[in-house]
Amino acid sequence: MIYMIISTIATYLYKLVKLTKGRDKVVNTLCVSELTDGVLGVLIEIKGDETCFTKLLGNKSKLLDRRICGIMLLYKHVRGNYAARILESKILSYEVELERNPNNMRARNKLEVLRKIYENIMVYDDPVKPALYILVCGSTKSIEENYNSVIDMLAVLGCKPKRKCLSVSFLKNNSGNIIQSLSSIIGSSLSWMEYVRMLGKILDGVKTVPIGHDLVLGKLVGLPLWDNRGAQHTLIVGPTGRGKTTLAVLVALLATLLYDVKAVLVDPKGDVWRFLKGTRLAKHVVVEDGYSYHHLIVSNLFSDSFHGIMVLDLAYLSENEKYIQLETILDTIFDVLRNNSVSSVLVIDEFWRIKNSDVVRRLVREGRSSNISLVLSSQQPSDYSSEVWNNISNVIMFGSVDDVYIRDVSRYSGVVYEDLDVLRRLGVGEALLRYQQAQRAIPFKILPIPITVKSQSIPGATHWGRVLRYG
Repeated sequence: MIYMIISTIATYLYKLVKLTKGRDKVVNTLCVSELTDGVLGVLIEIKGDETCFTKLLGNKSKLLDRRICGIMLLYKHVRGNYAARILESKILSYEVELERNPNNMRARNKLEVLRKIYENIMVYDDPVKPALYILVCGSTKSIEENYNSVIDMLAVLGCKPKRKCLSVSFLKNNSGNIIQSLSSIIGSSLSWMEYVRMLGKILDGVKTVPIGHDLVLGKLVGLPLWDNRGAQHTLIVGPTGRGKTTLAVLVALLATLLYDVKAVLVDPKGDVWRFLKGTRLAKHVVVEDGYSYHHLIVSNLFSDSFHGIMVLDLAYLSENEKYIQLETILDTIFDVLRNNSVSSVLVIDEFWRIKNSDVVRRLVREGRSSNISLVLSSQQPSDYSSEVWNNISNVIMFGSVDDVYIRDVSRYSGVVYEDLDVLRRLGVGEALLRYQQAQRAIPFKILPIPITVKSQSIPGATHWGRVLRYG
């Protein structure tokens, strides 16, 4: 369902960007525009209703609806003297009300807000008048039903929608007037149209998993794992407790559910299994000592009947043993996965433990052509060598206020100054995602792990959840 939502929003909007001209027609009294072959769109306008905007934009799940394929918040500049006259009239009415009833707190609060707005208008720029436009999509048969359903949803939220009979060119011509809810943080260089092009590009023929919703427009954010050239590698960096392990597990879990691939999570600390032990989606392999049965065990786990997640738990090993075992295990896993016919995901948590290993260089260099998508997670940008950074497609950076961390992110990743400023403001479970060759990073909040998911339809599911100890 999540993937279908991503496809609906991103694909329709990407095709919208590429349109040269929209074709307009009427369907059962609705003035619609033909976005693509068989896909119609109708615009709903909601003018500056503060209560409606707050409820609608505050509850992003309402906007993640398969019937809604576009959301724009546009504005028009209003002359300052005209707005000032209107505000003066409203301020006067509230002052009169407070003279009659000094205990009217609602009037007092409104008056305070209006005075601040009036002061800003007199000192700073002209005000803007916002209007929210929602693009509803559907076929010739379903467009009217979809439109009425969205209208009903808006009515429940207290909105007063109005049908807008305008062509697709209206959306294209006004795309530069988008108001971003976090524009003071994100900056003006990441426009709505640029975002759509970026998202549409990565979803066009790319196997992608949803990892969160962006903090600007509430759209789902996808992480590309494979494209037509092979696997894409992902680097995750961030301080302890920010959500790196949660994100790594989410990627592996959704990759297996959506694409029926094999996934391996290498867990030196023993943190990963707690996310998956309530499901039947993974095998738990606890490495207890230095016995060298790696190839036999791994080969059995990666038989043709297995399409799921294997968690390699190294928590019971000493620090020295972890380094030795990791090299041997990763070398064996790489050989098995490379000779396998299906795509796979290899997640390595606490990457710093093996950053100087020869097997790492081999994984990074050869993993792409072998269709092995690497997800590497560590605390500091300096934990990754220049060779790793040069072979990474996607970079996910969690926030921090530490100056050394911010400096190293800038040095190794090359993100722009505006994105570095965002890093300082991100909370727990929030991060920046920069796609390959993208100029700007997208701020997003991680999706919760669907821990209760149990799928009997996936081969090998009846055997998952057992704990295998070897050594």
